[in-house]
Amino acid sequence: GATMSNRLGARALLIGGAIATLPDLDALIPMGNAIDTMTYHRGFSHSVLVQTVVAPIAVYGVTRIVRDAAQHWWMLLFTSWLCLVTHSMLDALTTYGTQILWPLQVGPPVALPAVFIIDPVFTGLLLAGVVSAWAMRRRRGLGLRANRILLLLGVLYLGIGISAHAIVRARAEADPRFDGTALHIQPAPFNILFWQVLGVDQTHYVTGLTSLLGACAITQVSSHPRLGEVPGRFLASDSV
Repeated sequence: GATMSNRLGARALLIGGAIATLPDLDALIPMGNAIDTMTYHRGFSHSVLVQTVVAPIAVYGVTRIVRDAAQHWWMLLFTSWLCLVTHSMLDALTTYGTQILWPLQVGPPVALPAVFIIDPVFTGLLLAGVVSAWAMRRRRGLGLRANRILLLLGVLYLGIGISAHAIVRARAEADPRFDGTALHIQPAPFNILFWQVLGVDQTHYVTGLTSLLGACAITQVSSHPRLGEVPGRFLASDSV
C-alpha cells in the first residue's frame, strides 16, 4: 500500500496481502507430528534467498491477473520482494526464530525477540494503515499519507522493542542469579513494557520478570532443576 497504491490504487493492498501470506503456506505441509510442525515452520519458505527467487514468479502471476500492473514491473518486483522479506524479518523479531538464510548452515534460526508473537499495538498500527488507505483511496493521496505515517509508527514501535530487549538483557547479565546461564529474553504477552527472562545451564533453569516501568530490577526470580534425561514417552515418534 505504501509503495504501490499511488500506481494501482486499492488493488495494491490486496496484492500485497496475498504475496505477504505466501511464506506461511508452509503451515499446510504435513510434518508428521506437532513437534516437527513447530520445528520446521518458518523454514525454507521464510528464507530470504528462496523469497528472492519467488518474488519475480509472484510478480509474473500478478501481471497475468492485473494486466495494467505490468507497466510498473520493476517497482512491483521490488515491493513484492519487500513484502516477502519483511514477513521473515518480522518473524525473526519474535521468540520462535526464523531460518532466514536456509539452506545455508550458518547457525540456529535467527531470533531477536522484540515483540510478542501477538502484539495488539503493532497489529493495530498496520491494520489502521491498511484501513486508512482503503477508506480514503479517492481523497487525493490523503489515504496514502496516513498509510505511510502509520507504517512509520509501526517501525518505530519495533525499534522501541529492540531497544527494550537490549536493556533487559543488560539487566540480566548484571544479575548474579543468572551468572553462567544462556539467556533468553522475550516480551511478556501482548506488550513491550513487561519482559520475561530465562537463564539455562546444564542442571537448572532460572526465570524472572522485569519491567521498563519503575525500578530496574528482575523480580519473581525462581530456579528449577532440569530433567536429567528426556522422558521415554517423547523418544518414540509415534507417541508424540
